[in-house]
Amino acid sequence: DRRFRQWRLSTKLVWLRQYIAAAEKAKAKVAVGTGMYVEGITRVTKFLENEDVWVGRLLQKWFGKSHVIILDGSVSPVADGSGMSPRDQLIQKWRTDPEAWILLISMKACPDSIDLTLKKMKGIRQLWLTAIGLGWKPWDQFRSRFYREGQTYPIEYQTPILEDTIEEAVLDLNEAKLE
Repeated sequence: DRRFRQWRLSTKLVWLRQYIAAAEKAKAKVAVGTGMYVEGITRVTKFLENEDVWVGRLLQKWFGKSHVIILDGSVSPVADGSGMSPRDQLIQKWRTDPEAWILLISMKACPDSIDLTLKKMKGIRQLWLTAIGLGWKPWDQFRSRFYREGQTYPIEYQTPILEDTIEEAVLDLNEAKLE
């Protein structure tokens, strides 16, 4: 579709880039949660020639490929010859490698048993969490993967909610239910 050939960053992507840049200055690791399996976010879309539209590729371009871990439903949870599954290897890298400071993760790769808390690392001061394309309940579930017993870093939670959108209406409805 020719409309996708001339695109600009969405407001959420502009916000995400600024948020991650601020996290880098604050010496924070950043986890970005997405919906279940979202083409164009954790994986390249099949109908576009320009792979730069893919959020994972944008993060790698903006912040460096070696700093971004992409963990989605396509990463196998089955152990290979090394005794660790590819998913466990990526999680281990996230938990222990200060150079891998951005995690783009889908809810499909985040079952309840996943522990994404961080080990103490030189140069890391805190953990920042955000989400794009997550509803209220999945956002709560996403956060719980990082905040578990043993988490030693302060955690900041933020997610962009655009004005006059369905997300804002759902947020208002959920806040009203809490009152």
